[in-house]
Amino acid sequence: MKNILIVTSALEIGGAERVIANLVRHIDRDRYNVTVCHLNERGVIGDELLRSGYRVLGIRRHDDPIRRYLSFLGLREVVRENNIHLLHSHTTYSLADSSMCRMTMRGIRTVHTFHRGNYPNHNRRYMLMERVFSRACDRLIAVGIEQEKKIRSVFNLKPGSVRTIL
Repeated sequence: MKNILIVTSALEIGGAERVIANLVRHIDRDRYNVTVCHLNERGVIGDELLRSGYRVLGIRRHDDPIRRYLSFLGLREVVRENNIHLLHSHTTYSLADSSMCRMTMRGIRTVHTFHRGNYPNHNRRYMLMERVFSRACDRLIAVGIEQEKKIRSVFNLKPGSVRTIL
């Protein structure tokens, strides 16, 4: 059985968070063991998942800016402790941390789902992070055809490099 860790910044109410909850609830439990990991707040969706019996873990948040930039080390610890095979990220910071885990650990695979549709009109820092760290992913996913076209254009990715779900 493969162990999947779905990684996000927080599990407050929102579209990406609902997608995560649906993934967790509907994935084939005979083939995959799924855990959700939040880098910041657990939030309402995280509480719902916990009450429903799903595993939801958090990474300890540091106030020190230097340690905050090394948050991938906490994620590495979760990956090691839970024998994770695949990291599925859903936010910019979870993409960065998951990519750093992939680059520093053997055998880890990564998938990233883009959720925002406002490319290229997005915060410059996030755009840079997504441009750099998306290159380390095994698979990129867009949540619509127009988003897929924008992401490929903005990040200069080849056709077929981003999978689209509708």
